[in-house]
Amino acid sequence: MVIIDETSVESIYYNATNRPTELDKHGIIKFVSSQFSSDTNSKENIRKALDYATKERMSFGGFVIVQKWFGEIIGVSIVNHTGMEGYMPENILVYIAVAEQHQNKGLAKEMIQQVLNYAKGEVAVYLRDRNDLIPAFEHLGFKKTIEGMIIVR
Repeated sequence: MVIIDETSVESIYYNATNRPTELDKHGIIKFVSSQFSSDTNSKENIRKALDYATKERMSFGGFVIVQKWFGEIIGVSIVNHTGMEGYMPENILVYIAVAEQHQNKGLAKEMIQQVLNYAKGEVAVYLRDRNDLIPAFEHLGFKKTIEGMIIVR
């Protein structure tokens, strides 16, 4: 549990059986999109990942963790299951975002720990030009790999 200014941060877990309301989804999408600037992080793509995680579109599912402080979203992580157990990571941490004013307070670390607790099997994360985050993920047990290549279309 993370505590900011002597107040604990509320952690909300969503999945296929505990889906966010449309209002909650709007807030999650708005928050995550405000933390990123590239086209790959458009509101449409964030909605797809969110709907995939909650099985509101054909998928293997996943989960979403939302961190709130005094009712305001200050952190979000979205994990999608791949359905590829045994030969690829079973989970992909698609998005992790922390409000700028709450960074460096342990919130991202707590969210990653929660992801690791909820996820069954391996968890992959693609940092897309955020090499500055590699040490933080390595500190939590992630290993840097060079196993693949990707073509971006």
